[in-house]
Amino acid sequence: MKFLLLFFLTFSHIFLFSQNFQERFTNNYYVVKCLSISKFITNSDVENAQKYIDSCIIRAKKIQNKYLLAKLYFQKSKILDNQYLYDSSFLYYKLALPYFIEFGDSVCAAKCCINIGASHYYYGNYDSAFIHYNLASEFLKNSDDTLLKSKVFNNLGLIYKSQGNYKKAIESFEQVINLLNPEKYTKNVANTTNNIGIVYWEQKNYQEALNKFFEALKLYEQTDNFDDIASVYANIGLIYSDLYDTSNAVFYFDKAIYIYDSINNNEELVSVLQNKALMYLYFNRMPQAEKLFFESLKISENINYKLGIFTVKTNLAGFYSKNNQAQKAVKYALESLKIKDLDYPLVNLSQSYFVLANAYFDANHFKEAALYFKKYVQTKDTLFNLDVHKQIVEIQTKYETERTEAELEIYRQKVLIQDLEIQNKKKKFLTAVTISFLTLIFAVIFIILYIQKQKSYLALVEQNIKLAKSDIEKEKLILKTTENKEKDIPKYSDTNLNETQKKKLIDNIITLMEEKKYFLNEQFTINDFAKELNSNRNYLSQIINDHFKTNFNNFINEFRVKEARKMLINPDFDNYTIEGIAKSVGFHSKATFNTAFKKFTGVTPSFFKNNSKIL
Repeated sequence: MKFLLLFFLTFSHIFLFSQNFQERFTNNYYVVKCLSISKFITNSDVENAQKYIDSCIIRAKKIQNKYLLAKLYFQKSKILDNQYLYDSSFLYYKLALPYFIEFGDSVCAAKCCINIGASHYYYGNYDSAFIHYNLASEFLKNSDDTLLKSKVFNNLGLIYKSQGNYKKAIESFEQVINLLNPEKYTKNVANTTNNIGIVYWEQKNYQEALNKFFEALKLYEQTDNFDDIASVYANIGLIYSDLYDTSNAVFYFDKAIYIYDSINNNEELVSVLQNKALMYLYFNRMPQAEKLFFESLKISENINYKLGIFTVKTNLAGFYSKNNQAQKAVKYALESLKIKDLDYPLVNLSQSYFVLANAYFDANHFKEAALYFKKYVQTKDTLFNLDVHKQIVEIQTKYETERTEAELEIYRQKVLIQDLEIQNKKKKFLTAVTISFLTLIFAVIFIILYIQKQKSYLALVEQNIKLAKSDIEKEKLILKTTENKEKDIPKYSDTNLNETQKKKLIDNIITLMEEKKYFLNEQFTINDFAKELNSNRNYLSQIINDHFKTNFNNFINEFRVKEARKMLINPDFDNYTIEGIAKSVGFHSKATFNTAFKKFTGVTPSFFKNNSKIL
């Protein structure tokens, strides 16, 4: 009996397990199959793809297969992205992300982060986008998927560009180029190069922008992607237009026009035609501008391109307003405002309001003029300026009460004061920058001169060391040859000296200075010197002036400086102060010694001493 009961229980467990296993297997199979089908039909039949995905999600939740659920969430997000439903796709990417992280699928986790970051970027949440792109970069650290890595850096570059951090933007874009092989990913590298060109363009660094656009152009030409080629031509044309180089601007505008016309990309064709027309308008080439405006209007109307019709008509309104054709200006401005089902670009909308306000003001319809000026100011917002406000005040003085007139005048004065304050701040800023710049230049010049001066001083020190060593060697030689023998010094008569006597006296002077070193006595005078030479003061002074080309004081000081120079390079005198050495060689004071030393060597004693040790 017990055996039968045990058999029954075991058989029941096996049966239930096999049923559960079969059910789980069936559900897994169903989910995987539906996932594959949904991927296959996503682009061709979005509605059915969504139905398959939703049924798969229900099954995956039932069997608690988190990894399959993550894949399904990811696939649903891609379907929603294709329908531009970014708010919804964003939620499913967020649902998929933790599952991919849990199962260690770093590539899919990175893809989720990239798409979540893109959604944040789309809505201007740059900090959140930045966090998710960096997280994606971490997930891809050990991945070989260079294309996915490049996408992260490209998106980071776009954030930096939006924030105005152009240096970081260029660095990120350059990392994309470094990652990708241009032969394999030609279009991606071209797109990134084009982005770098746009960054330089926004910085008004037109030459670098042109260089990058031409680089991108070469790459696009390898792919035969005519839309991109035409887009670069249009950008190059705009840069040459900014540089007032109309011939080159026309050349590249025409290239873009030809390509867009050839591939029937009429919307972009309208844009380039208008840019070319606006350039002609700026340079007062009115017939050419008018012709191009009407050509772009005709194309826009033929394809019912509402945005094109609106922008052309606002530009025509501005064109006729500039040419003092008020009726035509009002006609096109009013027509531009009657276009339905269009999200009006504010720049063009404000232009229509401005044209209408001016036209009604000139026709003395002040109420209508005030209305359109008010609309103009509202659409311009941050572009509001003093000239526009002045025109509003002029209209309101004919239309509103004295109280309103006074208020507007006060407001105008406030704006004027603010404008003057801004100008004053700009002047102060420019002055500060100029002073800082000049200070920097002078500092650089001072440093350069100081370095050059130091070099020349060191060269003088080196030269004086050589001379001192030479004097030491000479002194040793004198000691050997004289062997301490006293020389008889003849007595000179009071008559004029002949040449032989002069030569003898000169030799005796040199002997007394170099061998006897009479100059070491600080009380040594020219009379003492004459007495030692058995001569008189006048002869001695004459000889020193004529032969040695100096006076007695300089003559003595030169020998003292030479002696000091030898002592300063001699380690035996390292414990001597500068003043001690000065006294040792016969100078009365340190100041006199410094002056004499600088005169004969070109450097001060302390500089010579300090630097002689390192040379």
